Amino acid sequence: MVSELWAKYRGKQLHISATVTFAGLTLLLFGVLHVTFLTEFTGGEEMTAAAITLIVVGAILMFIAGPEFYRLNTEASIIKELTALTSEAELRRRKSEGDQAAVELGGGWEQRWDDFLKQKGLKRKR
Repeated sequence: MVSELWAKYRGKQLHISATVTFAGLTLLLFGVLHVTFLTEFTGGEEMTAAAITLIVVGAILMFIAGPEFYRLNTEASIIKELTALTSEAELRRRKSEGDQAAVELGGGWEQRWDDFLKQKGLKRKR
């Protein structure tokens, strides 16, 4: 069920996973900051339970979205690296990597990769 829902957002998955990962990191850091430094100040003890909740929620979000963000960001980096190549022989040799990365990312990434290949006079394997 979750994988079907995730598949509906193909092409937007990198942005979604990045947003959730960095939101989790932010929650985690604010929670740790509070527990580490702010509990000693007046009234800080009352918010410790909320800070621990932030730490737990942030860790869960990072645990769920972090690996997917890392994987998708790696695919995007492959496409960026390949589009920066000036050697046509190197591009031909590594074109299958770009094809696979574009399929994984979907949406605008596929279009961007196809346009780049057309500009270079190459065709993408479907």
